[in-house]
Parts: sequence; C-alpha cells; structure tokens
Amino acid sequence: MFKKDLHGSPKQKLKSSIQRSIRQSILTTYPLLTPHIDEILPKKSSLEQVKLPDRVALYVIDGRPVVYQQDNSGPLLPHLRLVHRFPHCFPAVRIDRGAIRFVLSGATLMAPGLTSKGGRLPIPVDRDAQAAAAAAGGGSDKEKEEVAAAKGEGEEDNDDEEEEDGVKVPNEGADEEGHWSRELEKGEPVVVLAEGKEEACAVGLLVMGTKEIKDKGKGPVMEEAHFLGDGLWRLSVEATLGAQAPGAKAPGPSFPPAPTRPQPSIVVSISLSRFLNACVDHRSRRQRIATMAARSVSVLKFVGTVSLGVLTGVSYTLSSLTIPALLTLPSASTAARAFEALAATAARHLRSLAAVSSSAFALAYVLSPRPLRHPYLLYASALVLGSQLAASDLVAPYLLALGPARPSPASPAATTASSDKQKERERRAAAAAARARMEASYEVLGAAGIGSDAHSEGSAAGEEMEGSEDTAADVNGEEVRAEVEAFLKKQIVRGSLAGLGFLLSIVGIWGDGVPAVIGEAVIIEV
Repeated sequence: MFKKDLHGSPKQKLKSSIQRSIRQSILTTYPLLTPHIDEILPKKSSLEQVKLPDRVALYVIDGRPVVYQQDNSGPLLPHLRLVHRFPHCFPAVRIDRGAIRFVLSGATLMAPGLTSKGGRLPIPVDRDAQAAAAAAGGGSDKEKEEVAAAKGEGEEDNDDEEEEDGVKVPNEGADEEGHWSRELEKGEPVVVLAEGKEEACAVGLLVMGTKEIKDKGKGPVMEEAHFLGDGLWRLSVEATLGAQAPGAKAPGPSFPPAPTRPQPSIVVSISLSRFLNACVDHRSRRQRIATMAARSVSVLKFVGTVSLGVLTGVSYTLSSLTIPALLTLPSASTAARAFEALAATAARHLRSLAAVSSSAFALAYVLSPRPLRHPYLLYASALVLGSQLAASDLVAPYLLALGPARPSPASPAATTASSDKQKERERRAAAAAARARMEASYEVLGAAGIGSDAHSEGSAAGEEMEGSEDTAADVNGEEVRAEVEAFLKKQIVRGSLAGLGFLLSIVGIWGDGVPAVIGEAVIIEV
C-alpha cells in the first residue's frame, strides 16, 4: 500500500467530539496504552488529520504521527514511530531472520515465517489462575515474582485491574521470549517484530487468526502492511503538515520521533531505512542499465543468427543446385564464363554475410553482463570465421586435397596469357585489314566486282569464326570441370560449418529466453 512515495493533502484540524472519539477508539483497541494516553495525546494539543491516497487518513499531533486508518472505517493502526516509543503496548508476533528482507520490501507475509524456529506466535496464558495459584502458596518463588511483576503487585497492593478513562487495562502482554498472552483473531491489528532486532519492522491487519496459523502452518498472514522505509515512514513533514502548533519544535525532513527521553534505537532504525532506500535506488539504476544492454544484445543476437542462416542457405543452394547445373552445360567456354561470373558474385555476398554474423556474435558476447556471457556466442562466431577460412584458397587445397587450381584472372600467369592472346588477335586483325586494302586497289567491274565483295565478306566472316574457334580452343574443359568441382567442395564445407553455427545459435537463443519465475510471496521452509 505504501511502497511508493506519498504526497498528502494539507492538514485539517478535527472537532473536539471527533478527537474524543479517536482517543476512546485508541484506548479500546490498545488498552495497554491507557497509562500513556496523556503523553500520546496531550490535552492542550490539537489532533489533526492528513488525507493520503487510497482513502487513508493519518492522524498527527504536534507534528508527530500517531495512528492511521484505512477507508475511514477500519480499525486505527499505530504508526511505527508510536510503536517504537511504546513497544510493549501492542499485540505482536515475531518473524525469523529469513523473512525480514521480504517484509521490508513490501511482500506478503506468509505463515512459515512465523511458525519456524525463529518465529514467535501467542501462547495463551491464564494469568488470573497463575496469580491465584501463587497466592495460595503453589509454585516456586521465581514464578511468584513473575506473576507479581505481570500483575503490577510491586507497585500497588490491590489485585483489581487498573481502570482509566473508563477503560480497563487487561491482564495481558508478552513474556520474556516474546510470546503474546492471548490468541489474536482475524482482522486484528498486530505489530511484527524481527528475530535479533529490538525495534518493530511492520504493522498491519491479520488475514488469518494465530490459532489457524498454528493449525495450518501455511498461507498468507498479512498482505498490506506499513513497514520500515515505506512511503508512510518517509512522508515529509514540511510538504504535508505545513506549519506546526504554537510552541512546538520545528520538524526535520521526516516525521520526528520526539520521544520523552532519548532512544538510540530510533536513530538506528532511521539509518537502516536510509540505507535500504539507497540500496533500492542503486538496484533500480543497475536494472535500467541492464535492461538497455539486454535490448542491444538481443538485437545483435537476432542480426547474427539471421545473417548466419542466410549464409547457410546460400552455401547449400550453391552446392546442391547451382554448381551441379553448370556441369551439365554442353560447351566448356559457356560453362567457364558462367562459373566466373557466379564465383565472383557468390564470394562477395558470402564474405559480407560472414563478416556481419561473426561481428554481431562477438559484440553480443562483449556487451552482455558478466553473468550472461554465454560461450555459445564465441563458438558461433568462431564457426563462421572457420567456414570462411576453410573455403579460402590458402587452406582449401590442403584441407580438401584439391589439385592445382586454375590461375585466377588476377594472377601473373593469367595476365601473361591474356596479353599474348590480345597480341595474336591484333596481328590477325592487321593482316585482314591489309588484304582488304589490297583487294580494294583493283578495279573490278560487273560480276567480278560482286564476286570480290562476296569474297571480302566471306574473308571477314572466316576471320571472326577463326577468332571464336581460337578462343574456344583456349578453354580446357577438364580444367573447368576440376575448378567447378573444387568450388563445390568448398561450398559443402562452408555450408556444414555455417549450419552447425546456426544450429548452435538457435539453441543458445532459446535457452536465453527461458525466464526464471520468481514469486513475490514470502515462503520460508521450516
């Protein structure tokens, strides 16, 4: 209810009749406060009301919080600062050490936190019967002293219950071990103590009676509580209460405890609250940074996986469909030209896909938080680089036991061969031009002229056919087949390694997406 910071309305003074009604309600709900009621609600001071969100009303006097009420109709619940001033005047239960951090985070208090070894639940005690037995002479001297102290016989001689403001002070309380002397019912206000701590840590309403808690040993006990460090504890005095009553001391940045005598335990509680708030703020900041980093890492994982999948698909298509189709072409020169164009285009795209995939996986590993740096990111990146290296001309001849490859267009041997062919074509073109000039110098008339033209055209066509035949003769079909088969083996190796990396990345991303379900309820095994 009070997990977030609260901003209340300005204070309102209450009528005298309402103040008397609240005073009587406090005495009725918490009769052990009867001896201290004038200290809590001085008659010369005026009780004021501050309206809070969710229909909660906070009652303060002289700048000090006293009680608050939910829905303007429920029981009056004490503020923790009032509980710290009079800790033995309120029905209480105790939680074990394991439940402290959950209660201080606003989680639901569960029954195992009270029924475990460190927890404390009420143990009904008939103190009147004990007093009667002690008066009759039964029991040890120690028991008599305990009964006398519980009934107040050291201060007064009469055995009657003390009565003040028309309300009887019941013969109840907590023993030395912290057990309350009667069972608490469902809907009754209760103070939550903590194992090993002197100050109370929470106040709330029971949703299950203490007798039922003992019988069942499980289930929720308190759902909405006012705890140390929540919004009601941190509520600012200046922003909410405004000016103070005449003669009152100026408040600090939060509700001052203003005890009648110094209590170092309250200072310790305030320091603990500030420390918890600082821890919560630091954890929230780290969670925001981790969320931003997780989004970037998720995008990198997605890009790397998609790129690797496309790389695997291209390699598989080349090795299973495209390259075998080239081997069925009838002409070696046609197959050579098609293979050269295909090899250049495929190499360019495959290099780009491999670079994008490997760099995305490597960056995802580097940017991931230390607990989430999974090794599969490095393995996938290494497999992508390995597939690219295994298909290169440096490793493939040794890895795949390939024969000497056909000289690439950029090698010195290929450059020399192409220059020789160009010179031969130029020589043949010059010879054809000389013959054409020589034939044109003769003046041939009639049919002879027509014959010479036909002869010239036939000579040119013959030269072109001769050039194409020479070009086709330069292409060796066996070399083309060997080169195509070597390229096919490279693509098979590349596709296998890339496919293994793609499968590894898919499994890794699926493993990252399995959330760990953590409930907010406080469940402590006994």
